[in-house]
Amino acid sequence: MQPYLDPDSATVIRNQAGASEEAGQLHPQVLNLIYTQKLFKLYLPAHLGGIDIDLPSLLGLLEAVAEADGSTGWVVTLCSGASWFAGFWPETLVREVFNRPDVCVTGSGAASGTATQTAGGYVVEGAWPYATGALHATHFTANCRILAPDGLPVLTESGQPLIRSFLFTADQVERLPTWSAVGMVGTGSHGFAVHRQTVSEERSFDINSPLQQTINVGNYPFLQLAEATLAVNFSGMARHFLALIGERVDSRLRSGAFTAEQARYVEQAMRAQRDLFMNHRGLFYEVVAESCRELDHSGEVTESTLRQVSNCSRQLAHTAREVVDRLFPYGGLETVKSGTELGRVWRDIHTASGHSLLTFPF
Repeated sequence: MQPYLDPDSATVIRNQAGASEEAGQLHPQVLNLIYTQKLFKLYLPAHLGGIDIDLPSLLGLLEAVAEADGSTGWVVTLCSGASWFAGFWPETLVREVFNRPDVCVTGSGAASGTATQTAGGYVVEGAWPYATGALHATHFTANCRILAPDGLPVLTESGQPLIRSFLFTADQVERLPTWSAVGMVGTGSHGFAVHRQTVSEERSFDINSPLQQTINVGNYPFLQLAEATLAVNFSGMARHFLALIGERVDSRLRSGAFTAEQARYVEQAMRAQRDLFMNHRGLFYEVVAESCRELDHSGEVTESTLRQVSNCSRQLAHTAREVVDRLFPYGGLETVKSGTELGRVWRDIHTASGHSLLTFPF
């Protein structure tokens, strides 16, 4: 697989990872790189101000960014993901939001707000606990339960509460200092609140409705797209970890830190875990490629292939965590000292594991 992130960019991201963690948000140099390379606009085609990219290339790029730094990979994945929503917006709104070079749209999928119907729009209020990249976001999206003017919930045809998504500018929300995790510190994933904001109908959308704009990967099912893009973050962090632990173990082997028996055991474990991880990674990319072939050929992906994408995404994330945990002890106490790169990768991948979408391997 070709490199999707040029070496100079990877070096900038990796070199500033510690500074991003210390600041609790991405370093300005990293943000400038993201803006310059349009990494927050990955789903916008070139004619709308983004780039033209297919799904396998997009996944390879996200994996490479996460390999350079887990926090940066997570922010790029989640915030670029919001540009996928642009497919459900009118073109005037797409251009209004994305015409600025420093645009960053973040948000939450939790339906923890309400939107009361009014003439021509809604009155929205609510609070959402986490929004990746909140400190430098220019816009926020959030899901809300729809209420009728009398305050009663609006229901779908199946009797479930109607949920819609809403777009806000940064000055319409209050950022909440909620992010205190031990890892992924550089994501600055703080919460936000909206206090009785009037929102026009144009800034309300439903990702299950027909597309209004042609976007990159716009016809790929959202669930499997979300699973795959998160899975490559775990994969990227695991690749970073494997490189670091390999260097550390080699150093300890040369210094005589292990007995002959221990050395054989560690070397065997390193090979076995690398092979296990690379096997799952290979299967993941194979099934994603197959899903893209089906989509190109018939305009849709079969249910069996979609299940395979979901399963391989979950298995890849699970294997990445498992491999990291199995090999981490062989680095010795140096790896758990404050400020070490290995320690940061370990904390990042375990913090990312708190995301509910890929918690289980099935």
